[in-house]
Amino acid sequence: MKDNSQQHYGSQEYPTQQIQKNTETFLAVYVDNYKLHNLSTTDIYVLEHIATKMQFNSNKLDLSTKVRKDITKHLSMKKSTFSNRLRSLKQKNAIIELDATEIMINPYLVFKGLKEKKGDVQAYYAHKVAEQKMHELPICDVQQ
Repeated sequence: MKDNSQQHYGSQEYPTQQIQKNTETFLAVYVDNYKLHNLSTTDIYVLEHIATKMQFNSNKLDLSTKVRKDITKHLSMKKSTFSNRLRSLKQKNAIIELDATEIMINPYLVFKGLKEKKGDVQAYYAHKVAEQKMHELPICDVQQ
């Protein structure tokens, strides 16, 4: 969508454009962080596809049976291969499981939402990661 207004910089006039964004499909992808997580090409392929499906301003995705079927069909991937990729993404801290059918994609790798919400989503993700790691710690029996 063009706007015929002019902006002035010094003595020069420059035409301006107003760009309309479709925020439901816009993703911020932090490619440099992929290397830190040792993501394979297949991991990235799956991650970027599921990222397009995640909720706006939360990085959450409901992986119901129907959604899994749609994703595997779109990716031309077997169900077992998709499950293996999800397991790999989880081991590499690219995603976390929130419950039996819901995952959250690491907002330090990919973010879908408003810029001002990114910090909140990253803090929530970090909290959930810490919470899950705490549950993985062995219980120590302290004897006196």
